[in-house]
Parts: sequence; structure tokens; C-alpha cells
Amino acid sequence: MASLSQRLQAITSRHYTLTAGAQDLYDGLSENGANQVINLSSAIKQIDLDI
Repeated sequence: MASLSQRLQAITSRHYTLTAGAQDLYDGLSENGANQVINLSSAIKQIDLDI
């Protein structure tokens, strides 16, 4: 049976992995949202230039 120290290390490692994964997901969603805003603003500029 694993010692208390080994079990705590395993739990801490899993918690870090889950937290890092959630941060990556958040960063990806934020970047996608920013890209949509940039694309929209580019489209608006193009409309202004066409007028």
C-alpha cells in the first residue's frame, strides 16, 4: 500500500494536470473569441473602404 506521502504526491500531480488542462482550454477559447473580433473588425473596415 502506498504511503500517505506518495498518495498526496499523486493527488497533487493529478490536480495540477487538471488545472493546467483547464487553463489551456480557457486560453484556447479566449484566443478563438479574439480571432472572431479581429475578423469582424477587418470586415467592417473593408465595408468602410468600399463605400
